[in-house]
Amino acid sequence: MVKLVGTPKRIFKKIYKRYNSNNLINSDELLKLFPNAIYLEQDLTYLHELGLIEIDSEYCYHLTSSGRQYFKLETSDSFEIVIKSIFCPIIVAFFTTLVTMWLSSL
Repeated sequence: MVKLVGTPKRIFKKIYKRYNSNNLINSDELLKLFPNAIYLEQDLTYLHELGLIEIDSEYCYHLTSSGRQYFKLETSDSFEIVIKSIFCPIIVAFFTTLVTMWLSSL
């Protein structure tokens, strides 16, 4: 999964919030929120290439199935990173200490 950062993430959040409230956002509204049209078009193309959004004939932006799951997957990935980087070293240190104490008692 590609992590979105910067402007593409902000644009995707706006589309995501409007999609969840059943009020689609169109390109004119996005242009008011993000006034640089060239970068907006590039970022929307990037989101479309990632398969997160679709554009209909009225230039309204819809989320794809992977777009609807993006933030859930991001939370799941963050949780997995915390487990791997914090809890695993603690468990390894605990068992290493137990083995060391056991060996020193021999």
